[in-house]
Amino acid sequence: MPKCTLTFLLLLTIGASWTPAAANTQSHDSIRQAAAEHVRTEHQGAAEELVLKVGRLDSRLRLPQCDGPLDTFSPSGRSLASRQTVGVRCSTGQPWSLYVPVNVRIMKKILVASRELPRGSVLGAEDLELEERDVARLRAGYFEHPGQALGKITKRTIHRNDALLPTQVLAPQAVERGSKVTILARAGALQVRMTGKALSGGSKGDLIEVVNESSQKRVEGRVIAPGLVEVPL
Repeated sequence: MPKCTLTFLLLLTIGASWTPAAANTQSHDSIRQAAAEHVRTEHQGAAEELVLKVGRLDSRLRLPQCDGPLDTFSPSGRSLASRQTVGVRCSTGQPWSLYVPVNVRIMKKILVASRELPRGSVLGAEDLELEERDVARLRAGYFEHPGQALGKITKRTIHRNDALLPTQVLAPQAVERGSKVTILARAGALQVRMTGKALSGGSKGDLIEVVNESSQKRVEGRVIAPGLVEVPL
C-alpha cells in the first residue's frame, strides 16, 4: 500500500495517555488495520474493487494495550463515500476510543460517453462504453448496464469519456400532452379500457392527469407504456 499523506482527523481518548513509554501499548498498525477491516466488511460481497488508504496516527500517541479484540464502529452522521471516518475503541482494561480517517476508492465498470453527445441526443449503443471508474466520488449515481441508458435523452452536452450520470439524462416522453391515450382501470383480474386525452405529458412511470372522453371525468394515472395510462378502479 502506498504511503498515505492523509492527516489524523480527530482523536478522543478515554483512559489513554501520551506518555513516551512504549511497553504495553497498542500498536498503530493494529488500529489502522481494524479501521480498514471495518470498511472492507461494509462492502463485503459487492462486485467491486476496493482500494483503501488509512490515515496515519500521530507518532506521539501511546494507548494502553487492549485486553480484548478492538471494536470498530461508524460514527453518527453520514460521511462521503470517498472520505470515511471509522471509530476504533477498546472496551476492556483501560478503555479508549479514537477516530481514524480512511480514503476509499470503489472501482467499478460503468457507462461513459464514447463520443461527445450534444444536448438532446437520444442515446444508442454506439454512444456508450464501459470503463472502470472510482464510483465513490459519483454522488449523483451512475449506470452499470447499457439497458439502463439506451433511449434516454441528454439534458446537456456530455463530453467524450465523461461518466454518464442519471442527472444528465431523461426518459423520452411516452405520452404527449393533448394526445389520445388508452385509460386502463384495473383491479385484480378485472380490467376496463377507455379512450381518453392526456392533459399533461409524461415518461414511463410518471403520474399525469387524463380526461375520460366519455364521462369527461378527470383522473390521475401512471404512464405504463406509450399511449397507455393506468388508473385505480
